[in-house]
Amino acid sequence: MTYAKTMMGSGTPAGQALAISGGGTSGITGAGTTNADAYQLGPISAHILTGGAGSSGVKLYIGAAGDSTAILNVSGQTILVYPPASAQIDALTVTTQGFTLTNGQKALFTCATSTRWIAVLSA
Repeated sequence: MTYAKTMMGSGTPAGQALAISGGGTSGITGAGTTNADAYQLGPISAHILTGGAGSSGVKLYIGAAGDSTAILNVSGQTILVYPPASAQIDALTVTTQGFTLTNGQKALFTCATSTRWIAVLSA
């Protein structure tokens, strides 16, 4: 995927360039302790978690096949990444079981179908 800056340099409006490239956000704080009260991530390509209590969580947005998002956890805590309602990550329990992301880890989550996300965890 191309950089938004490159697209803007060729005349693509900034908002459209960011939508195409996927964008990113930082300063996210994990919340809650279940899928129901976890912090809802937006539909963008990259997220950096910088806060949250141990075992708090974030929730993936409802994706379409092929969507992906990367998450980096530098919160100092272990954070859980939950799927959207009625979906699952890898072979975890549908809706309720979070994917564990310890401090310093990063993972790429790819939506394979409307109900299944695949996680690729960093070393």
